[in-house]
Amino acid sequence: MGLCLPGCRLGGMSYMKPAFSRTAVALALAGCLGPPALAQDSVPTEPVALSEHVTVVLEGQPGAQSNVGIVVGSKGVLVIDSGLGPRNGAILADVARRLAPGRSSLYVAATHFHPEHMMGESGFPESAIIVRSVGQQLDIDATGAAEGRGVVELFRQLPGRAADMEGAVYRTADLLFEGDALIDLGGVRVRLMELGPTHTRGDVGFSVEGEGVVFTGDVAMESPIGINSARLTSAPSSAGVGLGSLEGVLGLKPR
Repeated sequence: MGLCLPGCRLGGMSYMKPAFSRTAVALALAGCLGPPALAQDSVPTEPVALSEHVTVVLEGQPGAQSNVGIVVGSKGVLVIDSGLGPRNGAILADVARRLAPGRSSLYVAATHFHPEHMMGESGFPESAIIVRSVGQQLDIDATGAAEGRGVVELFRQLPGRAADMEGAVYRTADLLFEGDALIDLGGVRVRLMELGPTHTRGDVGFSVEGEGVVFTGDVAMESPIGINSARLTSAPSSAGVGLGSLEGVLGLKPR
């Protein structure tokens, strides 16, 4: 697993310094989880087009326990949030293949390390390029998630989600970035931005350049900012950082 520092390039990715500063105001509030996943039986997944290159699989659709972004370029495709466990990850991998047949590169990344956002990567083909921020890796390592502790243990105990956790693992990252990163998919570029610590230390936002589409994961939710305990993040969550990050996202002028 290699670390690419700001300013270097690897494959279709380039790395930059963070785009905006953040103010840290620590709050100690209890974390919360979303509702259990909906039954997914044999209902087909129907992605919704957001722009020329961006499609979303809405939360509750087969495979999606959060809103899943799929960005398609002429050379590659990026899946943002891979679902919960290998079964759901395989569903989303199939959706990506249908939307982007013949693309040479499949990137898989997540808005943060919680299982319903990241652990579907275990259902993607071995050839998929797993992209992860340093903060996300710190969350995985420091909370013991890879060994089944913390948030992973919690999900395995949830009746509505335990079955999806069977065989779920965190894959070894192929690309690690710190600060901001840029993925060039061919004709469309996606900017990855570290937003944490807000919901978790490793919160990452994704901005599709020129299309007014931004994915923020659980940094921006209908409910108040999800401030989490040490069981669910490796760094104290901060409402101040969260608000600063949201201001930076709004500066990108999403539609």
